[in-house]
Amino acid sequence: MKNKHRIKQCLSLLLAGGIALANLGVALPAFAEDAAATPETASAATPETAEANVPTPNLSQITENLYDDLPDAPTGSYLGSMGLPVATGETKIGISAWVSDLYDGVDAHMDADALNADENTVTIGKTPGTDYAIVPLLAQVEYPADGAVSEIILPDGVELLSYLSTDYEPIPADEQEQAEILHQTYSEQSAAATGLYVKASADFTAQLVYTDSDGSSQSKAIHVQISEDAAPTQMYADTGDDGIAAYAAGPTPPYATGKITSIAKEGGTWLIWFNGQEAYCCSHGLNGQPKGCPTYSFSHVSRLEPGQYTPGNHYANQVNIWGGLGQLSLDMLDDRPVVASLEDDPEGCEEQPDILGSLYDETQQWIMENYPDSYAAQTYIAAAEELVNGTDAQ
Repeated sequence: MKNKHRIKQCLSLLLAGGIALANLGVALPAFAEDAAATPETASAATPETAEANVPTPNLSQITENLYDDLPDAPTGSYLGSMGLPVATGETKIGISAWVSDLYDGVDAHMDADALNADENTVTIGKTPGTDYAIVPLLAQVEYPADGAVSEIILPDGVELLSYLSTDYEPIPADEQEQAEILHQTYSEQSAAATGLYVKASADFTAQLVYTDSDGSSQSKAIHVQISEDAAPTQMYADTGDDGIAAYAAGPTPPYATGKITSIAKEGGTWLIWFNGQEAYCCSHGLNGQPKGCPTYSFSHVSRLEPGQYTPGNHYANQVNIWGGLGQLSLDMLDDRPVVASLEDDPEGCEEQPDILGSLYDETQQWIMENYPDSYAAQTYIAAAEELVNGTDAQ
């Protein structure tokens, strides 16, 4: 017990902000139950909810650590319900061809050209042996307002396809999937993008209409040309067996590989959807995050333990699954940190290795230092203490 107490002291000293590790055994704060701040009530530069004697990061620091991968730098921020800054700025929308995988594990692929263009035109070839083309479309919004909505409008004769479709079998989306793909509502998101496939036999124009919480709106259009000579769409490339994904306990998906279909920037983290379903592998997983992320294969599935999964809370699930060291079930963290013996160190800490530094990246450590009460920081710290105590007991 004495040794564990010293380890706990050392963990706290590893954090530059001197974060206290008291009461880590209790449940994490229920930030979602608190009333969220809004851009109208928050400072344009820094969150105002921190204690007065604790300096808070300015906008440039928040941007550098959490939002430097957006096409346009934010102009303000407010503290969201999970305890981290939500970046705000000029709202931009775009609808274009869906030509990327949206996220490659390093940078998000918001299409800056589409956000800045008044309209777009794309030419797609017909699927070989058919009279139709499969058209990949990408709808995206940068800095949507809380409570804003968007809608993708398709003309008659253009059919929205299910994410269950393949190159050889296009499947129409049912009513529920249509609603999930074509209609979006935004809350505490700094950016979002959705990829979709439609089936068409003739030229058409599709629209993205964004309506702000105050009723104002803007729209963009894409003109699609169907050609016999252009290259056809390949819906899902052969991703092989190297990818790994974590998937909440439930029925086995009807496909083995697929494509990232949506991304959303929330609380400094890119949340992702794979074939229309929430997927738990993001930019701020641990060093043990799945290799090859985000090229997924459901042949390697992480079944979640009780308490890891909260229905309807994608952000919390992502943090809980990839933010908790005791919750890695893919055996990707091969080398557990060595906890030095402190028996010969009466003062403690001098022989203690940089545990948090070996487990968490610079952004996560920055979050723990500057936003210790956030959901993410509490999860990181509790997980590190759990690992240290578990290793010490061995």
